[in-house]
Amino acid sequence: MPVITDLREFEFKTNLECLKWLLVNWMEGANKDFAFTWSHMTNDGKSWGAANKDYIVAQKLFTYYLDIINQEEAEHYSDVLKYYAPGTPILGWTDERWADALFMRLGYFMVPYISVENMTVHASFPATTGTAPTPKPVPLYDNGVYISFFIADGDNLLHSMVYEPDTIMTTHSARSVPLTWVINPGLVDLAPRLFDWYRERLPNDELAAMMSDGHPSSDRYRAFTYYCDFAAGYLKRAGILTMKQMEESEAIAWNIQPYVMNAGYSGSCPKGIGPYEYHMDNETFHIGSLKLDDDPETIRKLVRNAPGKGPLFFSVFAGTADRDIPALVEKVVLTLKASEAEDGRRYFCLRSVDLAATYRKFIGMNIS
Repeated sequence: MPVITDLREFEFKTNLECLKWLLVNWMEGANKDFAFTWSHMTNDGKSWGAANKDYIVAQKLFTYYLDIINQEEAEHYSDVLKYYAPGTPILGWTDERWADALFMRLGYFMVPYISVENMTVHASFPATTGTAPTPKPVPLYDNGVYISFFIADGDNLLHSMVYEPDTIMTTHSARSVPLTWVINPGLVDLAPRLFDWYRERLPNDELAAMMSDGHPSSDRYRAFTYYCDFAAGYLKRAGILTMKQMEESEAIAWNIQPYVMNAGYSGSCPKGIGPYEYHMDNETFHIGSLKLDDDPETIRKLVRNAPGKGPLFFSVFAGTADRDIPALVEKVVLTLKASEAEDGRRYFCLRSVDLAATYRKFIGMNIS
């Protein structure tokens, strides 16, 4: 293969020096449909991202690296993103503790793409579509506790394409508890055969959508509108009714109108609304979530301390699929069921869409 340019000759001393050269020499011909950023590019065994190279090269994406924790370097993301239309998705990953707020302010959003091999192969198949599930309410009781367990972080393609499929294939669970699996709905384009596999392997569970890690700020109207249209289009094509969003979930819910808006995490990563908060945003059932912490006492304590009377509705973040979460959920549910007499409650476990349908039934609203 002919050598086009040997970058070793330039001996760049800093990331910013390298970026400046790249912008002058390589930005013009790059694909502007998506942006991209490398992550964790170190010279040791902890480096992430190298597996992404085939897809990035095939898509002709402009590539660079900035240390987002370094304030001086982070400010220069705008030097790159100004070449892209407001609301353009940024593939790749960089530390979300800083990236979410930065990209949100600049009017872009990050689709986490870390260590996913052979994306060029996955994306080479014809795009697919999904069929929306039918929401099914369950009987209502004044002492009922209605729980939906969900598994994340599906916005990250590493989770959608590696961790979650692996857990589904290897779990020791008897699958007696319906679960909501959060995936990136972009799989209908990026990995259509995998998306079809999910639908075949999870007939009694539900797929929920998380489009990205963060989103453009609603103050950036053009970018925010683009994001909402982008996400709504993928939810429709994937046949997904439940959406997970953390920041500004209220604004997202009103603009996209999914059947269910699952907002935030509680516990170690508090974002969004709390576990007792649920309401309707027009046609959208909007609910906060609680973190399971592997212990049924987390749920029982919330039940005991619940304000008011009547049925309770909970969305529970059970964890990520880098371990056997379905088996853990089954164990927790068995304990809850065994505690019904002591708690004076009846525990029901159902998909997110069915949780929303049951709440609609509770308030006398049309279920469909």
